Amino acid sequence: MSLRETLAEDFRKALKSGDNIGRDTLRMVMAGVKNREIQAGAGSVLDDDGISDVIASFIKKCKESVRLFNQGGREDLASKETAEIEFLEKYLPEQLSEAELRAIVEKVVKGIGAPDIKQMGQVMKAVMSEVGKKADGRLVNGIVKEMLVK
Repeated sequence: MSLRETLAEDFRKALKSGDNIGRDTLRMVMAGVKNREIQAGAGSVLDDDGISDVIASFIKKCKESVRLFNQGGREDLASKETAEIEFLEKYLPEQLSEAELRAIVEKVVKGIGAPDIKQMGQVMKAVMSEVGKKADGRLVNGIVKEMLVK
């Protein structure tokens, strides 16, 4: 079953069960997918990777919203966004742990021989091509900076 079919099926289940978070979140994602298809041009249909990109961008926006809501003292809105993040993460590939990422970054840094921050772009490109969608770019960026600044 494709990711598009899975989303549609889960949306129907959320509608029938009265799951408001699931219903609203999936409606938002499906609208985002449709918008991305419209932007791409007539007759274009996103594949699973494209849909995963849409989901990942929504998760990224939700994480930023959580940070801002927490700063503003709006715990109620932050918890709603956190619930949406948890709901959407099941549609993405399982994320690598920080320890696994550190091992990959260390291997790439040694392989490239990047002794300082000047080679950060080169290291980031190599790491991101290896981990793909299994890691958040911000987390990878932080780990790379930490290892190159040493």
